[in-house]
Amino acid sequence: MSLEQIKTGILGLSNSEIDEVINTIKFRRNEIGRQVKNQFKVGDKVWFNKSQDGQRVNGTVSKINRKNIQVRENDRNWVVWNVSPNLLTKESE
Repeated sequence: MSLEQIKTGILGLSNSEIDEVINTIKFRRNEIGRQVKNQFKVGDKVWFNKSQDGQRVNGTVSKINRKNIQVRENDRNWVVWNVSPNLLTKESE
């Protein structure tokens, strides 16, 4: 099934059917987030780009929370970032 077919199908749904689709999408997003989060462990070397200026931040995973991962910046050890797992990339070893 193509994306266009899915969009066309959604246009024909009732309000309660749209609610079911929304709940299914939320469930799938959470599942994907858990899968991504489970790829990291405390001590992993990671990097991400800051949204303000696009500058790369290198750090180490210091804690894994329910939704975000705490990353301690390598250059400034006292700086800790709460980052969505989807934005993190593991350093190649």
